[in-house]
Amino acid sequence: MEQDLVQISDPATGSFVKNLYASRSVKVLAVHEHELEHVSYLNDQSSAYNSIGAALFSFAVGTWVNAMFQDSLTPEARIMVLFVGPVALLFSVVALAFAWNARKAKNSTLARIKAQSRFEDVTDK
Repeated sequence: MEQDLVQISDPATGSFVKNLYASRSVKVLAVHEHELEHVSYLNDQSSAYNSIGAALFSFAVGTWVNAMFQDSLTPEARIMVLFVGPVALLFSVVALAFAWNARKAKNSTLARIKAQSRFEDVTDK
C-alpha cells in the first residue's frame, strides 16, 4: 500500500499532498420491488405502532402521576384515573405487540431474502 502513495512536496510553502485510494466490497441483494415495498410497509407499521404505544403509555402514566399529587380528585379525574388510564395502558400494550409483530415479520422477510441470495466475487472477472 505504501508504494501506491504519491507524495508531492513544495519546499517553498511547506505543504504536502498525498493521494490515498480506498476501496471496499459491498454485498448487493437482488430484491424484487414487491419485497422492498413489503419491508418498507412493515417498517412503517412498526414505527407507527411504537409511536402510538409510547404515546398511550405516557398518557396513562401521566394521568396516574398527576393524580398522586392532587389532594382530592374531581369526579372527572377519578374517571380518568380508574377507567381511562387502564384502558390507555391496555391499548398501549396492544399497540406495542403489533409493533413487535411487524418488526418480527420484517426481520423474517429480510432473512428470507438473504437466504435466497447468493454471492460471488466478480472482481477477478
